[in-house]
Amino acid sequence: MIEVKCQYCGKEFKIWISSQKRGEGKYCSKECCRKARKKPLIEFICQYCGKKFNRKWKKGIKFCSWDCRNKARKKRFKIKCEVCGKIFEVLNCQKNKVKYCSQKCYFKARTKYPKTWKSCLNCKKKFFTNTHKFCSKKCEFEFRSKLYKNNMLPESMKKGLVTGWKRQKDWSDSRIEDSLRKAIQQPNLPLISFFPGYSRLPTRRIRRRFPELYKKYLILKKKYRKEYLGKHTWKRGIDSERKAKKELEQQNYLVMKSGHSLGIFDLVAVNENEVLLIQIKRSKENRGLSRYKKEMKKIKKFKAPQCCKKMIWIWRDKKGWEKIKL
Repeated sequence: MIEVKCQYCGKEFKIWISSQKRGEGKYCSKECCRKARKKPLIEFICQYCGKKFNRKWKKGIKFCSWDCRNKARKKRFKIKCEVCGKIFEVLNCQKNKVKYCSQKCYFKARTKYPKTWKSCLNCKKKFFTNTHKFCSKKCEFEFRSKLYKNNMLPESMKKGLVTGWKRQKDWSDSRIEDSLRKAIQQPNLPLISFFPGYSRLPTRRIRRRFPELYKKYLILKKKYRKEYLGKHTWKRGIDSERKAKKELEQQNYLVMKSGHSLGIFDLVAVNENEVLLIQIKRSKENRGLSRYKKEMKKIKKFKAPQCCKKMIWIWRDKKGWEKIKL
């Protein structure tokens, strides 16, 4: 046993050597231990009433009671607007955050260049903007093209003319014009085939320099699509033709496609016993057969041998094939 002094009251008491090695024996009793571990009280001043009060140290202590806290929150402060100079009231929590009296003053302070009425440089139409010089993109392109023809365009505006594709030095305006006239004579071919060396078609340059020739090409292209490719989309029809071909080949038919000839029948299937002449269509679930009246008349008028069967196969979305014999 060893005699030791209490660290709080200074009283002497005996403990075992083993307990001292473990870190025990600092206080003579539990009461001294509790009193030593208690946090000391600190003086605070209430921010609302100015009263002094003692509390244990803790973050965020500002008021002496809940009443002072609630009253301080309801208290309002007067602030001057930084834009218009109007005096307005704000809560205590908003005192260091709010700077403007309204949303209009907030937007005025944010925009360096406020909106005003200006006239367009090309058409001289009035419009409401802050920094723009033209009322629309069309006016901007027309104004630039006039300056470009007269060699009056500055270097800062030349950059906007060449965007979206890589300009090549070999291609002059006369060469582009020749290739456009060739495309008008052959509307069945794509336009990019007449511009070798370009990975992407320079449509902006063509529209600005040769708008009349480009319009002629588009009109002829539409006529070609209506006459030779039909009014409706043909890609969906090709998918349904492939489905029908697979189904017939599984039934040991020899199938030949004739869809690109734009005749009466799309598929011709031959077997040991019979020959099938099939017209293939694709439509939605609830559409009737009234839209195929003209084609059905043409198929009925067509004179075929006795071994041939004339049919229409319609692929209904989410349902499957509807097979009609004629």
